[in-house]
Amino acid sequence: MGVKADFKWQGFTFSEWAADIKTRISQLQLKSKRDDLAKLESRVNALVSPEQRRTLELKKLVEELK
Repeated sequence: MGVKADFKWQGFTFSEWAADIKTRISQLQLKSKRDDLAKLESRVNALVSPEQRRTLELKKLVEELK
């Protein structure tokens, strides 16, 4: 038909809305992954003694300094 219409809602175009929605979905997925990692970390910390944690952390520091 050759009709071109500009869609805007509350001053924003469709592509701007779509980009914002994709960004929000990414933020929610990232938060979910962080929450899952925090739960796993607390479970690991319950299994590992403080001395073992220190040893692991020391090994990580040595590797980073190499």
